[in-house]
Amino acid sequence: MYPTRKQIMKVEQTFKPETIKMIKNWKKIEWSINKNFESLEILAKVLASIYEKPVKIEYAPDTPSCYYNSVNKTIFINNSTSIISLLHEFAHHLFGHSELKACRWSVWLFKKTFPTSFAKLKWKGHLLCKTI
Repeated sequence: MYPTRKQIMKVEQTFKPETIKMIKNWKKIEWSINKNFESLEILAKVLASIYEKPVKIEYAPDTPSCYYNSVNKTIFINNSTSIISLLHEFAHHLFGHSELKACRWSVWLFKKTFPTSFAKLKWKGHLLCKTI
């Protein structure tokens, strides 16, 4: 069962300072130019280095959603090339199956590193979605 917005936002999450710094730097140098799978792959590899937990990342454009396979430690990213989805699946890599922990970690990290983009998103259940 997925957590509610209230459950996700109830407890502010804290992060390693180098995580926040790295993502802000990645945003300026990489994401501002290349909003694609390769950029997300770089983000995942750097996060894996910071947390000392190697992960594989694969592009699976036709899958309905991004997901994490814990058996082979692989994050699968679809055509959405969503930063929040990557962060969510990386949180599963770090913390296991808990949807609440993965949602809290990814949403709060996105909020702290992409505050302007976060403010433009709308909640749809436990998901944050772009408004059109």
